[in-house]
Amino acid sequence: MGWQNSPPTFCSASETVADIANSTSYRHHVAPHRLESIAEELDESVPFGPSTEPPVSCAPTLVPSQVASHPASNGPTASPSDAPTTSERPPATSECPPSATSQDAQEFLPSQSTKTLCSELVPLPPSQPQPEGRVSLQPLREPLAYTNVFVDDFIGLVQGSQRCRKAFRCNLLHAIDEVFAQPTDKEPNRQEAASVKKLKRGDGTLTTQKLILDWILDTLRKTLELADHRPAILASLFDEVRGRKRISQKRWESIIGQLQFMSLAMPGSSGLFSALQVGLKHSNKGRIKLTPHIHAYLQDFERIAQSLATRPTRLAELIPELPSVLGACGAAKPGMGGVLFCPGFAPLLWHAPFPTAVQN
Repeated sequence: MGWQNSPPTFCSASETVADIANSTSYRHHVAPHRLESIAEELDESVPFGPSTEPPVSCAPTLVPSQVASHPASNGPTASPSDAPTTSERPPATSECPPSATSQDAQEFLPSQSTKTLCSELVPLPPSQPQPEGRVSLQPLREPLAYTNVFVDDFIGLVQGSQRCRKAFRCNLLHAIDEVFAQPTDKEPNRQEAASVKKLKRGDGTLTTQKLILDWILDTLRKTLELADHRPAILASLFDEVRGRKRISQKRWESIIGQLQFMSLAMPGSSGLFSALQVGLKHSNKGRIKLTPHIHAYLQDFERIAQSLATRPTRLAELIPELPSVLGACGAAKPGMGGVLFCPGFAPLLWHAPFPTAVQN
């Protein structure tokens, strides 16, 4: 059929497999599958129950001793050289900030008027009425079990006991047999629809850390990061366009496409694409003029990309979770600051000055 017609025709079959698997994903008593023994050889032994390893939180609890080194998530991004490594980052905790009247907190209260303001503020009531139209998120009532597919690569997500997880995989393998032909006594030379080579390589294993489409997904630490070879590819893209005044339109479209793929792990980069795509409107004979304005945005993109080498991206940075602490923050030339409200504790004021270079 050729590549142009293959994807829609083939995907109609693979999407059907995913639909069948999802319709039976909660069956826990499933007949064994002939490929199950191959797929489970490299399974990770995960206990059933809450993880003992703390997840990497998007916004660690701000205590006074950490305010200067941990700006608010909506504030300026720290430079890669100042960013703490994963081992140095304080573990996430559900505890609220201490009272603003503690001795450490007073170091960050710049004046007596600020102390007075802090003493006048009161914590938010423990229960607030939901604004009209807001959806109240409820906790999950049962473990997750879901199958998705990208062309011919099935991606499964499952929670529960070891028996439930293995049953989930068997459901998917049986769903493949329902749509695609399987080896029989009459056709012994027919190959399995599911790649036995990839199953032996570990593609069908149940694990909490998985390489999916060049993304390393860690469900215990709740992080997402690019595969090891991707940061080098990203660096080569910036080296290719650095100092150039023109580039072919086809190559520029390819570079923007690769940046869009990798931008998922780089929060804050989505706002840079508008300037990069403006060049497509001013192409001349298939050539794009790389103006100083576009180069400035590429430099901003490169600075954000360099953070991939210092820490993984937290999933909470991509999909916000319910807030545990409310507050507000702002910034001006001298620095940034804000106030945090936590039920049961006095409001905590914090501020951190900007370096002289930033102020200038």
